[in-house]
Amino acid sequence: MIRVLARTALPLGLIALMPMSCGGDDSRTFVEDTGGTGGTAGGSAGTAGTGGTSGSGGSSGADASAGTGGGDAGKTCSGASDCDDGLACNGVETCEGNLCKAGTNLKDGTACDLSIDGGVGDSGITFSCVSGECRAVCKDDTDCDDNDVCTGKEICNPTTKTCQSGTPLDCDDTNDCTTNECDAVKGCYNPLIDQDKDGHAATSLGSCGDDCNDNEKTIYKGAPELCDGKDNDCDGKVDGSEPTWYADCDKDGFAPAGATAIKVCTKPTTPPTSCSGGGWTEKAPGPGTTDCFDTNAAVHPMTAAESNAAWTSSAIPGATTAVDFDYNCDGTEEKRFTKSFVPTNSSCANVVSPPGCTGLCALVCTGAAGYSGAVPACGDTGTYSSCAKQILGCKRVITTAKAQECR
Repeated sequence: MIRVLARTALPLGLIALMPMSCGGDDSRTFVEDTGGTGGTAGGSAGTAGTGGTSGSGGSSGADASAGTGGGDAGKTCSGASDCDDGLACNGVETCEGNLCKAGTNLKDGTACDLSIDGGVGDSGITFSCVSGECRAVCKDDTDCDDNDVCTGKEICNPTTKTCQSGTPLDCDDTNDCTTNECDAVKGCYNPLIDQDKDGHAATSLGSCGDDCNDNEKTIYKGAPELCDGKDNDCDGKVDGSEPTWYADCDKDGFAPAGATAIKVCTKPTTPPTSCSGGGWTEKAPGPGTTDCFDTNAAVHPMTAAESNAAWTSSAIPGATTAVDFDYNCDGTEEKRFTKSFVPTNSSCANVVSPPGCTGLCALVCTGAAGYSGAVPACGDTGTYSSCAKQILGCKRVITTAKAQECR
């Protein structure tokens, strides 16, 4: 007994869901027999066929004599039950001399019963033996359509008025790196055999594959080489692109020209032999990236915004006069003045009138602000006068020693 559909009345359009073999498994696919052959179509006395896997009787000719069924013919047995294939239309199998012998196909048109959920009576569908198979009786092709493009086009045999299977689609794309699949609605499709879902098939499948480890998404031909102890790009080499680390003695992220360099996957934890207490950087020295003084972290190549904050009135400790104020390593010691350090003398003169004062009671405050004499060079100290307010708002001059600001 085979359960194909729920126990409800079935329209004829669903008949094609029935298996072709009476009492066979519950596959919906119509399977063509490969057993013995029966009488030819329309013949009056077809010759009986011999055993196969599921033999067929005389084909569509109504008077053709029955062929011999296939079943489990040739199989070793100890009794008839060992040979019974459960198919009624191909006859009764027997055990003779410890070998199974095929039965004789029932005559075409013999009524058979392919039970559906306990009984065919509920659906109103009838079945008939054709070539040793129990087939659904039909009126036209629509009664046989299983709505599955993969099984081909089923037809209603015009002579026997029973459903016959179509020719299944051949979905083989001859590619060893894909599987051959079929969707009941869309038809054939061939997904890549890709265990790790990185878009590459395993090399073990043949020349179509370029993934030498289909269990790792980071490994396939052309993958970026990582410092992970693995051959990521399948070139037979492990970690072929370790980063280069450069000695950075002041740990400001920049290395000087000619810095010691080593290639390892991870940043070294021990300082360079060239400077105890120093560190390492991946930034290679070059145009715009070379540290011009690698013993002071305040000195290194800078962005424009950083350069604006690099002005200082203090020379770089220990630096030569060639770079003693070049904090941004651009090769130029630019000079500047702050808002309170003016480059030339300016007057501190002003007139202050006390409350209620008119005329001669007004105070005249005079003085000059700026360096006395020539403006000193970058970093040099000179005498500088600045204006300051006294009580009642009168300005006065304060003189101090000031170093010229620069960088």
